[in-house]
Amino acid sequence: MTAKQQIVTKEYLGQWIAWNYEMTKIIASGRTFDEVKESAKDQGEASPVMEKVPRHLTVGATNMV
Repeated sequence: MTAKQQIVTKEYLGQWIAWNYEMTKIIASGRTFDEVKESAKDQGEASPVMEKVPRHLTVGATNMV
């Protein structure tokens, strides 16, 4: 795993998350893209990296959560 590859915990399943520009820290999360991006910008992150986390984690053909 490189420094930029982070593990997203199950608390974020099904949510939008915003990473800081370096992708070292999740700075906001929530249900909608717009609310999460706005929250990240309110915290001073001009260029958040947005990501939608799947509702279920799948490994091979087995749902893990």
